[in-house]
Amino acid sequence: MTYPPHRPPRPPHLPPQPPQAEPSQPASGWSAITAGVLSAVLGCGGLVLSLLGLWAIWDDAELHPAGVVVYLVLVGITVALLSGSVLLFRRRSAGQMTVAAASAAALSGLGYVLIAGIEQVSNAGLVWEDEAPVVGQLQVLVGTALAVVVVTLVLTLLPATGRWCTREDPLDEW
Repeated sequence: MTYPPHRPPRPPHLPPQPPQAEPSQPASGWSAITAGVLSAVLGCGGLVLSLLGLWAIWDDAELHPAGVVVYLVLVGITVALLSGSVLLFRRRSAGQMTVAAASAAALSGLGYVLIAGIEQVSNAGLVWEDEAPVVGQLQVLVGTALAVVVVTLVLTLLPATGRWCTREDPLDEW
């Protein structure tokens, strides 16, 4: 009597395993630090404009309510940019959200200035003595600020910035 040849038992059919994600690299922080520096620079610029606005409000006897509202919004964006940059440097996710919200608000304000404000200045026909019209100078200034705000917003919203903000730092004391 012969027996059938011995076959090894078949392994049970296992479903295919999903591909395992490689562990993400620890964030180096370049995007968060750059966003924090740009936010601080924008905040310092807003601080200068806020002080100039305060001087203009103090000097002007007739205040237009819209001008006061615009001034208060500028002060709010400035405070948010400066505090958000400090929070970003302290690796707090609240800093990421604060800088992103302040950058978005600054983006909308600068967009309005670029569209409506430049048109109003050009209709007024203001020029410096023996120089190009103020409109061209304002376009360059607002366009540069707009580019810095966009770069700050993009860097703030990068996933690497979020990873850096949530990473535990053994040297973090407060």
